[in-house]
Amino acid sequence: MRIHRVEIEGFGPFRTRQVIDLDAYSGDGIFLIAGRTGAGKSSILDAICFALYGSAPRYEDGGDKRLRSDHAEPEDRTQVALEFTNGDRTWRVERSPEFFRPKKRGEGVTPQKAEARMFERIGDEWVGRAARPVDVATLIEEEIGLTQQQFLQVILLAQGRFARFLLADVTDRQKLLRTLFGTKRFEEYEKALDERRKEASARVEHESQALVARLDHASGIAGDIVESLEGDPSLQERIAWIGRAALRARHLAEEADAVQQQATKALADAEAEHSERTSQREKQQRRDAARSTLASLEARAAEISELRAERHAAQRAEPVRAAKHSAGRALVTLEAANSTLETARRAWDDAGQEDLDAARLDEVVSEAQQRIGAWRPLREVEARLASDARAIDELRARADAAALRLEALDERARALPAERARIQEALGRAEVATATREPLAAQVSGLEAQLAAAQSIDVLLANQKDAFEGLQRARRAKDEAEAHHSDLQARRFAGMAGELAAELVDGEACAVCGSTSHPSPAERGDDPVSAGDVERADVARRAAVAAYEAANTAYAAADRAHAEALKDSGARPAEALATELDATREKLASAEAAAADKERLEAERVALDAEERRHGAERAAAIAERSDLEARVTAAGDALAKDRAAVAEARGDADSVAARIGAEQRLVTLAGAYAGAQREAARAEKAAVEAADALQAAVENAGFADPAEAIAALRDATQRGALDAQIREHETALGATRSTLLELELEMLPEELVDTAESGAAVDAARAAWVDAVKQHTTAGERALTLEGATLRIEAAHAEIADLAAEAAEIKRLADTVAGRANNSKRMKLETFVLAAELEEIVAAANIRLAEMSADRYRLQHSDALAARGAASGLGLEVMDQFTGRARSAQSLSGGETFLASLALALGLAEVVTSRAGGIRLDTLFIDEGFGSLDAETLDTAMRTLDELRQGGRTVGVISHVEAMKEQIPAQLRVEQTPQGWSVVKQDHAVALAS
Repeated sequence: MRIHRVEIEGFGPFRTRQVIDLDAYSGDGIFLIAGRTGAGKSSILDAICFALYGSAPRYEDGGDKRLRSDHAEPEDRTQVALEFTNGDRTWRVERSPEFFRPKKRGEGVTPQKAEARMFERIGDEWVGRAARPVDVATLIEEEIGLTQQQFLQVILLAQGRFARFLLADVTDRQKLLRTLFGTKRFEEYEKALDERRKEASARVEHESQALVARLDHASGIAGDIVESLEGDPSLQERIAWIGRAALRARHLAEEADAVQQQATKALADAEAEHSERTSQREKQQRRDAARSTLASLEARAAEISELRAERHAAQRAEPVRAAKHSAGRALVTLEAANSTLETARRAWDDAGQEDLDAARLDEVVSEAQQRIGAWRPLREVEARLASDARAIDELRARADAAALRLEALDERARALPAERARIQEALGRAEVATATREPLAAQVSGLEAQLAAAQSIDVLLANQKDAFEGLQRARRAKDEAEAHHSDLQARRFAGMAGELAAELVDGEACAVCGSTSHPSPAERGDDPVSAGDVERADVARRAAVAAYEAANTAYAAADRAHAEALKDSGARPAEALATELDATREKLASAEAAAADKERLEAERVALDAEERRHGAERAAAIAERSDLEARVTAAGDALAKDRAAVAEARGDADSVAARIGAEQRLVTLAGAYAGAQREAARAEKAAVEAADALQAAVENAGFADPAEAIAALRDATQRGALDAQIREHETALGATRSTLLELELEMLPEELVDTAESGAAVDAARAAWVDAVKQHTTAGERALTLEGATLRIEAAHAEIADLAAEAAEIKRLADTVAGRANNSKRMKLETFVLAAELEEIVAAANIRLAEMSADRYRLQHSDALAARGAASGLGLEVMDQFTGRARSAQSLSGGETFLASLALALGLAEVVTSRAGGIRLDTLFIDEGFGSLDAETLDTAMRTLDELRQGGRTVGVISHVEAMKEQIPAQLRVEQTPQGWSVVKQDHAVALAS
């Protein structure tokens, strides 16, 4: 992976857009990133990491994550862009953090969401591949193959990370290695196995308890059928006892089965005897009942003969029924027809008409209907005479209105020329006044801005004074903090020998020279300075520098605001500006009123033009409408006169045509009803005579003397059915009784009833014995089946528990091994074992460079020694000192030695992580670490190591304050602070290329 270009804008200390061309240093291979403390050297590395992963190294552990530059104005943007090549593909990443920007509408601020985009170089164009932060993160992971932690250990070695890995304890080192090599899955394996161990153990315990419960239940069922166990029997003894109880229960069940079979046979014999005696007694009872029934039936013979005669007469009289009903209906119809005829005759007489027969009445109806048909159209004409007259009046009124409208149009046409002249004159005056509106508006806006600036000068001047005083206080505090920090550093270095001497122990090797004898140890000063004192002073120094930079920024802003206000006010007093502004506003108001009048007058002129164009057409339309309406009034009056004459003729002496038609319709109704009644009465009389003749013929045919006798013999269907039923019931009962009695008499049964009480008692006794035997057999059989099934289940459960116990033991051994328990003397977990193998490779790679940088004195080595108080082990690091031949703690190295060992370890870690990430090629490397702890000779050694990193076309960027490095590395990237407080980047390409 090679980084070509970095663009930074509104990020960290960089307000304006800064472009860093890293390809300019490819010829030299190594370049120095230089600048004052706090200028923003490390912020360049923060920007690279942010572009790729959306966060910066110094913000990983919490704190203020505000990436946007404090120097940025509200409208300025914040963006970092990075161009790099990985393999044969070139990419560009653009990313902006979340920050607050001014609202587009209204006051206040609103959050601007984080943005990210990623492009690929195709030919000469950048082609978009991702447009959301989540998509960019996925594409970065796929293309680079490194997590952020791996990137910081492989490509961007950030400040403070060198010694962290070397000096960390086992727990912290494990966390870092786990992040780099992704071994958290082994911890998950450990948890999963431990859960399986607990589950297996719990299952064994559960199944064991269930087995004991089954044994207790089976023992309760067995009871005392076998001899009980003495004392506290074992599980095997209890299982064997249950087996013996099952065998004994089966034997008792077989004995009960034999007893049940004997009781069943005795019950069957008793029931057969009782059934025979009961059957004979029932036949005797049936014989006696048949004798009694036969005597009763024979006594009703005369009664049944009379019923047969009644049924025969009813059958002969049945044909007379229909003739009787027909004669009755004919008489009723004749009476009704005569009544209707009488009513119709009275109504005809009441109408004053002479009595006529049916044929003459039909002629009257036909003549009246012809007259009605001729009068009906005139009835409708009569109904609309009034509405026609009103319509003529409306037409006449509309004609008068059209004449009036024509007169109004002529009068308006005569007034239009004077109206046009008035509008044109007023419009000319308004146009002259409107021309001054825009110049006056611009003058008002300028005067308002000048007045606002003049009114703010006093406040801004006071703010400038306060900011200057704050800047002076911050400068003094910064100078004091820097002086205090420098003093503590000097005293710390001066007392270092005494501090090391205080840790010497007789007989133990010196951490510096390795000697075990200490004849003249250096003395510690009266006022020693610890590393913590120096660190706290450095923190205070950095805080003071930050406060000074903030105060400087505030003063520059206040000074700029005051100068801009003076410029904007034009150096004029506020009172004069206010007076001039009021006068100009009055002029502007007059001009705006004239503009409004101009718009109104123009609209009136347009309306007047339109009115003139419409006038001729409206006048012609009014003349045509008046002529049409007058013609329609004349035609409608003539038609109305004709209709009135025709209606008067049709009305006659009646009040109206409708009334005359109504009178004729009533005459038609009366004549039609009278003629129909005459015809219906004649027809009914004829039908009544014919029905009487048919009735007499039916009586004679049925063999009756007269109709009265025939009618008396009639019976309805229900009565005839009842007669049939009584006769059939008697005949059926008589035949059945005689047949039954004959059958029973032939069996020659004794006259005295047979006794069944003794045989019934014998059956009851046998059944009671059988029920008891069945109950005993069922109980014994169920107990035997239950104990046999329980025995099989208990034996199967016992075997299953043995298998589960073996499986649980196997899982426990595996879980303990993975978790570093049991016989693991090193207390090394599986994850630690895997990481230890990675650590050995890292140490091997680091020792290649450490041997050269330390002149073969020091060599790192992996330690799996058991930690104190049972703590986890396996990831220890120690330093082998070839001068003493003994291993020593990394914490015992001096500051320069610690740097060399840390640098070697970091480079070794980078090589191993790179190989694990798919063997990606690293063509760009950044090292952000202070080299000031190295002496000149060791610094040369470190520089040679960095020179070796350039092999194969790699470019290495180093951040350092050391002057010697500035001399040895001519290709430099300088970060400088501007007077306004923000930083800029300067590249000297000529120097870079010359190197």
